[in-house]
Amino acid sequence: MKNISFLSLLFIVSLVCIAGNAICGVFGDDNDKPVDTLLKKDPQNATMLVTLGIDLSNSGRYNESVDAYNQALILEPGNSSLWNLKGSVLQKLEKYEEAIRAYNQALSIDHENIDAWNNKGSVLVEIDKLEDASKAFNQALLIDPENVFAKENLEQVLDKINELTFLKSVEILKTKMEIRDS
Repeated sequence: MKNISFLSLLFIVSLVCIAGNAICGVFGDDNDKPVDTLLKKDPQNATMLVTLGIDLSNSGRYNESVDAYNQALILEPGNSSLWNLKGSVLQKLEKYEEAIRAYNQALSIDHENIDAWNNKGSVLVEIDKLEDASKAFNQALLIDPENVFAKENLEQVLDKINELTFLKSVEILKTKMEIRDS
């Protein structure tokens, strides 16, 4: 049920963004951050905060996007998809450990959130935790064996693991040959 309501939310958000990219440009004066202005106008509107977060992220204003998601999470702390969105922006900011915490929070709420599993795996690849990344992608595939993103991500990470294993084997062989020749 959470996925259906979140898809509805995304549809509404898309309509708002398409209708004029309104949230970032219309609210408040130039001295206010968009989140602060929105909170003054409608402090209990999580949907608008999510819309604002998406709009800010799409315009490259990642720190402000995180602020919007944080405010929305105060209103909806049990929203797995919202935690996943926050993690995605943190990942763009290269705040990898914070992103992992956000993805873990999303997964603690909804263990079958495939997007959170895929995103967690991708951030783990970024920090060279390839074995953990493959576990995350495998978890996504246990939930949905046909998930294209998880399949592609797992294939890429396994290729990288195999390449690193091969290079390590070559280094070991070189070292053994040097020891033998000396």
